[in-house]
Amino acid sequence: MGTRTMMPSTTPRARSGGRARDQGRMRETIVRASENPLERFFPPHRQRSGAKDGASGGRESAVVRESDDGAVEARGRANESTGTVGSGGRSAGRTPTLADADPGVRRTRAALDGARPGDLLMVETRFADGSDVLASGRDQMTTRWFVVRRIGTSAGGRKMLEGELEGKLAQIVDQGGTQEARIGIQGALFDERGGLASAKGVRDAKAMKRVAKAHAKRVNDEMDKATLVSQAASALTLEMLESAVRASPDFWTRGNGAHSRRVITDATENATKMAGELLALKHGHRDVVLTQITSDWECGTEDSIRAPFAASVLEDILATQRDVAVEISEARYETENMTDGEPQYESGVTFVVYRTVAEHRAKLLASMGVQATRNVARAFEQALVGVALGYDDANVEYHVRHMNEENEISMEEIRTLIENARQEIDSLLTTKA
Repeated sequence: MGTRTMMPSTTPRARSGGRARDQGRMRETIVRASENPLERFFPPHRQRSGAKDGASGGRESAVVRESDDGAVEARGRANESTGTVGSGGRSAGRTPTLADADPGVRRTRAALDGARPGDLLMVETRFADGSDVLASGRDQMTTRWFVVRRIGTSAGGRKMLEGELEGKLAQIVDQGGTQEARIGIQGALFDERGGLASAKGVRDAKAMKRVAKAHAKRVNDEMDKATLVSQAASALTLEMLESAVRASPDFWTRGNGAHSRRVITDATENATKMAGELLALKHGHRDVVLTQITSDWECGTEDSIRAPFAASVLEDILATQRDVAVEISEARYETENMTDGEPQYESGVTFVVYRTVAEHRAKLLASMGVQATRNVARAFEQALVGVALGYDDANVEYHVRHMNEENEISMEEIRTLIENARQEIDSLLTTKA
């Protein structure tokens, strides 16, 4: 059963005063305002003016103004200069200024200047060693997501943002002059020594320590080359996301359905979906959430503990809400690959985060080895997972039909499967009582 929710048809209205602005090479696609659950909380990178955003506590966003000759002024920051401009500069023999920098560098510096703790930055990066250059000679850009935790100064006296990047402790350092900012990686955000690994709501503390250690090793072993920042922009804040969840939780609770089919999706929505689902649980809008911890298969970070805000939101929930707990769901799948005649396997670990009122459903999911980023094989199991996650019948029907198109399963048969799944789950609650 797919575990990620999609866009509902009813969303909050947009705040007035937000005007879309060109983001150069940023490859974010923006859906129509009427389809975007976050559109009433327009982030700074979609605004041209410096108007205050009520959802972000009245903080004024960073503003970049371009003059007719292409020069850019970043409000609140004096131009920096280091070294001299070579033959490619505007004036050989003088020190470079911000106006000499690439437009992406200028926009990035404005975003770094305007950043505050709790901000989510969309960061367009390229490989520091140049190995991502395409045949056309252009760099292949990678979009990444950086959560700002602290703002400080580097050893060289430059502005430095400290935070998290795809499950890693990281920094973004402004190099000054016309140079691109750089990302520095410090290690895994979630490991066996952190607060999440020792949270009170974890049902199996020993297994949690083992899983956290394995997760950290996997993260720390990754080769991270995309560390040159070609461009950055503020996407939203945790406060804005939480306000959106409280105002219209359906987007993070309803599951897949006919209502969710869309041609264009928003990158920020996808990146924050995991945190949004956890916030929906925090505010009582759902009882069970799955989040991937590790997997041997490719699954990205959107549906995992490495998604922006996800680890910190989960740690906060477990620390402050006594009726929330975690079951660990582990699975092993045989692959089609063979080595010396022996089958090969892929393993995955998922956290089943739940309110104690849904403990019977959480334990069922864990006993099945359900994974957040991998569908179960049989139609009845798909219905069982959908019902256990609290999705409505129409959306469970949609998913089971979509997963079994080749089997030509009828709607009547699907409804029977859902009813049988509901009865099985109810019997677990009766047995417990």
